[in-house]
Amino acid sequence: MNKCLYTRGMAGKKNIPSPGMFTSSVLFASAVTLVLLAACVSGKKRSELDGQVAAQDHGINKDGPGGNKDGPASKKDGPGGAAAFGPFIVIPHGSFGMGAGPGENCSTLAGKETRHQVTLTRGFEMQKTEVTQRQYKQLMGYNPAQFQKTDATDTSTYCGTSDCDQNPVERVSWHEAAYYCNKLSEKLGLKASCYDCTGTLPKVTCQVHWSFSSSGKTLYDCPSYRLPTEAEWEYAYRAKTTTSHYNGESNSTNCYGCSTAHDKAGAIGWYCQNADNHTHPVGKRMPNGWGLLDMAGNVGEWTEDWYKEDLGSQQAQDPLVTQQGTYRVSRGGSY
Repeated sequence: MNKCLYTRGMAGKKNIPSPGMFTSSVLFASAVTLVLLAACVSGKKRSELDGQVAAQDHGINKDGPGGNKDGPASKKDGPGGAAAFGPFIVIPHGSFGMGAGPGENCSTLAGKETRHQVTLTRGFEMQKTEVTQRQYKQLMGYNPAQFQKTDATDTSTYCGTSDCDQNPVERVSWHEAAYYCNKLSEKLGLKASCYDCTGTLPKVTCQVHWSFSSSGKTLYDCPSYRLPTEAEWEYAYRAKTTTSHYNGESNSTNCYGCSTAHDKAGAIGWYCQNADNHTHPVGKRMPNGWGLLDMAGNVGEWTEDWYKEDLGSQQAQDPLVTQQGTYRVSRGGSY
């Protein structure tokens, strides 16, 4: 769909190429290498997030988009406590053009996904960065990432002199990601769970909780942490921009190659030309207008939607593809 860094891919199958990015089946939930954990989001009533950033006890600093200095980390409750998760940024409700625009000359879905107007009637919180290995391990009790150091004597250069805790977690299935959101809700004192999960980690199976998939309700009605819908992800990525990259429209003709630097990609993401074939600590590239980081590159990110190639050209309100298919949608590209 979208040119360059933020791609619309099919998890479990070879991704739609992201110009200037390395994207292939190894990004997804195969046994080969990595993926994918988006920052969980939390839905809020429109009145709560009506264009403002509010301080809340599990998330948000009053400094405004891009100015979250501490968020949950301001809670001094020790290692592994609620302070270890976040910070979260409030994304207010609004409308945007979803899909490939006419100027996105590298789009691999040109003509199949037309830009169309989408309205999100609820604001939501999104973690400022991708979920880190430290955060995942503290909630889930294990670390599935390929790019980690096994002990103090490990000489791997994935993380330089650090212990890789701040690298994004990868090799996470969609079901593990959904379960993580449930655990995060529980950790932060939220009573509802957005997913009903069965099994024992890491082999869990999750689905939307029946209370948010019946009686006219959808996952948008869940007040706790969950995966973002594809529309929420793209709205959060764009941050009121209309270009293919949130730092501008690309002039590069090197849409898919890695031999030379892409004119926009390097500033906002770790991709094949600058990442040295591994993940990097979160938060080191340029944020978007909301203050979100690593929305492009590093690792791809799970969304809630089932994959549907053509989302049409009609206006939509709070869209969500719930019809079960073969693949879940992933976004964001990778290293």
